Amino acid sequence: YKAGRPSMPDDLRGQFPIVREIAAMLGMPTRELEGYEADDVIGTLSKRATEAGVDTMIVSGDLDGLQLVDDHVRLLTTRMGVASTVIYDEARVMERYGLRPDQMLDYKALKGDTSDNIPGVPGVGEKTAITLLQQFGTLDGIYEHLDEVKGKMRERLAEHRESAFMSREVGRIVCDLPVELDLEEGRMGRYDRRAVAQRLRELEFRSLIDRLPASSIAPTGHDSPEQQTRGGLQLSLDLLGGAVSASEAARDQRGQPDPLADPGGAIEHVDPRIVRSDGDRADLDAWLAAHHGSIGLGWSAGAGRPLDRPLFGVAMAGGDGTSWYVPWSEDRALPPWFGRDDRELVGHDLKQLMVMLGVRGMSLGGACFDTLVAGYMVNPALRSQTLDDVVSTRYGGELPPKPISPETGAEESACARRAAGEAMTSLLVRPALELELTDGGVANLFNEVEMPLVPVLARMELAGVRLDLATLAAMAEEFGATLAGLESRIYELVGHEFNIGSPKQLEQILFVELELPATKRTRTGYSTDASVLEELRDKHEVVSLILEHRQVSKLKSTYVDALPTLVDAEDRLHTTYQQAVAATGRLSSTDPNLQNIPIRTALGRRIRRAFVAPEGKLLFGADYSQQELRILAHVSGDPGLKADFAAHSDIHLAAAARVLGLAPEAVGPKERSVAKMINYGIAYGLSDYGLAERLKIPREEAQRFIAD
Repeated sequence: YKAGRPSMPDDLRGQFPIVREIAAMLGMPTRELEGYEADDVIGTLSKRATEAGVDTMIVSGDLDGLQLVDDHVRLLTTRMGVASTVIYDEARVMERYGLRPDQMLDYKALKGDTSDNIPGVPGVGEKTAITLLQQFGTLDGIYEHLDEVKGKMRERLAEHRESAFMSREVGRIVCDLPVELDLEEGRMGRYDRRAVAQRLRELEFRSLIDRLPASSIAPTGHDSPEQQTRGGLQLSLDLLGGAVSASEAARDQRGQPDPLADPGGAIEHVDPRIVRSDGDRADLDAWLAAHHGSIGLGWSAGAGRPLDRPLFGVAMAGGDGTSWYVPWSEDRALPPWFGRDDRELVGHDLKQLMVMLGVRGMSLGGACFDTLVAGYMVNPALRSQTLDDVVSTRYGGELPPKPISPETGAEESACARRAAGEAMTSLLVRPALELELTDGGVANLFNEVEMPLVPVLARMELAGVRLDLATLAAMAEEFGATLAGLESRIYELVGHEFNIGSPKQLEQILFVELELPATKRTRTGYSTDASVLEELRDKHEVVSLILEHRQVSKLKSTYVDALPTLVDAEDRLHTTYQQAVAATGRLSSTDPNLQNIPIRTALGRRIRRAFVAPEGKLLFGADYSQQELRILAHVSGDPGLKADFAAHSDIHLAAAARVLGLAPEAVGPKERSVAKMINYGIAYGLSDYGLAERLKIPREEAQRFIAD
């Protein structure tokens, strides 16, 4: 019956061994039986469970299992992709379909299912199938009373009787396979959480790690000191602060792992002291006075941007393995040593903490070492630079799990352990990163440029940039009128109104009603993306108007309408600067992305004018003068490029004149922009195809530009 179904895609087939592997590592039993569907195995197991007096929840991505639902079996499935789930019991099935679960097999037999190659009865859809079953009860009942069915439907049912009953048998879930249910085998909890977390990191399923349940067995042993990466083990303890004898004695009393001999264990089993009283605060002050070396920092905060996130507490760790956690409260300030200049503070993404403290009127003083920035400089191409990755890859350990709902206050101990684990990790990895920065020849860049930049970016995020809301309001009104005019003209050319923003309706207009050539297929029809419309621009007047409508509509919704909703009480817009993301070393900006404010079009440049300085101040723009091209000229030795720089020429203007065969004075902004794209495209390896796509020129012409 599945003769017409395509074979399993190779990329899906290759995932099954991984699923089996992870299930085995989790201690999750699996059942497979050659020649049968997974639904048949599920049906058999649910029947066995009912016989054993156990209720069953089936978790499945499709609705075939609805026929199994009864007093003891429910079905949990997804809806709207995987954004939400729904649980079907007998009442929910009746509410959704108006049918009992035992009628769902006959429902499928009538309606069919193209995904399973089940034909059903042609012409019978969901509503008709439900109506027939509500009236006659079962498929057999329908055919026993076929003479009571009216008109064409009776003819269809009679003609496709064999198909209906065959579809029912094909869709029936088998519940008597030779598969045994061992309830004790299925008891969860006994697995090596650290090993599973490491495997998930290897597979880059990092978001699943925090969702792993706790394990009832101890993890595998830590790596021996000889297997650890250099840095935290061979270096003097003085780098981390504290005295060896005192810290060893303290560890013996606490029974905690030595952070130098077993960093993974020390991080995983960190046990911070939580400051809850004046006596605790006095002890913390004494601890700080005794630790003159580096102090590791970690923190617990809620979701959102650093500017808006609730701060729950700050942790600190010393090189002797001790750690503290100070819960944040408005009436109890953090220790005054945050402003001292005689102590190095080590943390991961310190800018985030600087912003959160800055909002609360505090600052980090003294020298800082940011392990996120250092790790990024050691390997900027590394996809993930989280502390979880640091602990796993360097120490074979695992950070304490993140608390699920820290904002409730009920998980203070979990918040403290996680924050202290992060503080200790940053402190332990610091010496190794310092050596790697030196070995990589970027230590000076880190110390003289990147680290001093961290507090600057924090202050920039706190300050924000001012918006002229009156300018944006006027533009919103103007853009709205422009869109209304474009829509009127588009409707006039097409002959009727439609949703210009709907790709499906636009596809119908362009390729069916106007009979324009369709050039690019999608899974559901023909594409109407910008590249397709550009090709059709000369085929019909309406295409240019649609492109203009898209441009104005996007500018209005993305910037003119959206930006005013993001400002604070002083009309300032706050972004987050990402210092350790782009592999090229460039800064990036998010929430919102201020680097994407348009500049290539006249309308886009007008939006930039809404970013203003306060009264009596100026915005100052500065840029390196074609830095990459100067490096390219030096490395390549290109005589033309070197001569242009030596003469202090405008490189892009000179390139435009040379490539386009124009006199320098004849080169305008458009020609210069083309040359700029060519210059940088060549420097970064842009192909002739890519250049042709960006400039909207023939590929042969793009190849000539690159060759010249």
